[in-house]
Amino acid sequence: MKKRNILVIVLLISMLSASYFFNQIITASGNFKNDFKEFEMSSEYKIILNEGTYDLFELSSKENSEKIADFNYRITKQDYPKIITIERDTTNTPPKSTTTFTYTIYQKKYKSIGQFKNNKRQEVTIISKINNTLVEKLAFRQKENSESFFSILKFSILFLFSLGFLITAIVVLATRK
Repeated sequence: MKKRNILVIVLLISMLSASYFFNQIITASGNFKNDFKEFEMSSEYKIILNEGTYDLFELSSKENSEKIADFNYRITKQDYPKIITIERDTTNTPPKSTTTFTYTIYQKKYKSIGQFKNNKRQEVTIISKINNTLVEKLAFRQKENSESFFSILKFSILFLFSLGFLITAIVVLATRK
């Protein structure tokens, strides 16, 4: 087989794999966004949750993300029945040294504000007493449920490798006579 034919085959395989991995990135991004359960500010939200640790987030659009005032949240937990109350912390205690995760997904910014643990599958009531016009909603997601996030990373790396092979094959084909 000629070298040119081999390069054409590499080019076609690279094109197919790059399009496949790009499609998988889009699918995994949608799944990652669906991991977040959103609910309105100043509301009561009831849901049946599985056992596990859950992260809480404040949600704002990308336009409002620069204007958000950084204030502390107080999250109180009651076990029977399971009630999580989220309110503004008005005490003058210094902020806790915690790691803050921020995700930007489809023009929405999710900033972590705390977490809670659910010891068994049960109905959980989340009560929000927050009134802040810059924060649009609150959200939560199960902490151990990070499969979608790692899928995005994995397919992004594979996509970049496919693009590298594709560009290399195009350059070699263009410079060969």
